[in-house]
Amino acid sequence: MSFLSGLKDLTQLIGGAVGNNLDNKEEDVRTIRGALDDIGFAPPKAKEEREGDGKPLGIITRDLDDTIKDFQRDNDLRVDGLIFPGGETETALVQKKKEQEPKLQQNGFALMPPRKPKQAQQAKPLAVDQDKLVEKMGQFLLGKIQEQKIESMPPVPDRKPVSEKYRKEEILKDSENVDIIKAERDAREKIKNFEFWGLDQSAKFLNHYLQGDGKKLKLNRNDIESQPIYMSSIKKNRDRFINESLMDVVSLKDGETKVFKDYWDRDIKGSDGYLKLNPDQVFSTGSVKVRSAGGFTATRNGDIIIIRGDVENKIKDRYDFNKEDKDLRSYRILAEKSNAKEFEIEGVLSEKMIGRIKLNNDKIEESEFTWE
Repeated sequence: MSFLSGLKDLTQLIGGAVGNNLDNKEEDVRTIRGALDDIGFAPPKAKEEREGDGKPLGIITRDLDDTIKDFQRDNDLRVDGLIFPGGETETALVQKKKEQEPKLQQNGFALMPPRKPKQAQQAKPLAVDQDKLVEKMGQFLLGKIQEQKIESMPPVPDRKPVSEKYRKEEILKDSENVDIIKAERDAREKIKNFEFWGLDQSAKFLNHYLQGDGKKLKLNRNDIESQPIYMSSIKKNRDRFINESLMDVVSLKDGETKVFKDYWDRDIKGSDGYLKLNPDQVFSTGSVKVRSAGGFTATRNGDIIIIRGDVENKIKDRYDFNKEDKDLRSYRILAEKSNAKEFEIEGVLSEKMIGRIKLNNDKIEESEFTWE
């Protein structure tokens, strides 16, 4: 390897992107903490946010996120809390670090620091009668005191001892910070586990919860069709339509047409996931409501009745954590003390229905329905 190829790229600090909700490398996060500290932008809680061995935490905390945004704001950069290799924020950090260091490198080669100029010899002080000088100064100060009637300063009061209540509050605050950091780390690890085991919906929902914007999450057709518990509820609503609503159309006379609307509701409990051995539902849903509603037209020609209709299957849920469940406390902490927020979940699966009924003496002999 040549000498020049071995020189460190002074314009780059990190090997990967650093920021909230990114796949951060611990060493890159520590590097950013050190760079901010070097230029006087150390996070306020830098001394507290350390590992057990004293190393700075290698994760993004709220304190570090705020500090990165402060740096971006002060340097007229895009304020998003994200730092990319070679990006504008990293470039600004490198520049600030260079301004703090002596310029001992130029074009990749070390230079000797400039020589300090020789200090000029100080002139020898004039001979002064010290006793007379002290006497004159004393007379001057005494005159000023008498003229302005300066009173002696009141005694400095003793500092009040820190109250026990204050100590307990500080200890509690430190404990809460540790709990938040641990909860965030555990939640990120849980997302990785979900992704590894193919629990895509669980990973998607928990990640949206941690982002903290609280925006409604909309399910697309693939999200709904990939979840057996959703499709099972929709199928039950179809069966209810066939079993309950068709009795109204059997009474149609030959050549008669009927237009009608109907809907069916079904509630899904979180425990249904355990019963159906569906772990993705267990970790991603609570009490879900599924409503199937549509408009239909039924026409009778002889002994045949044709039914056509459009159906919307609406799914609604709220992503939160049961306050009665102690095992979910760490997730609730993230909403109470950190950036996480609960959110609404909504999805719509639209279908077209075509049915054919064959009658025999005004009773159903055969029936066939398709849903697309």
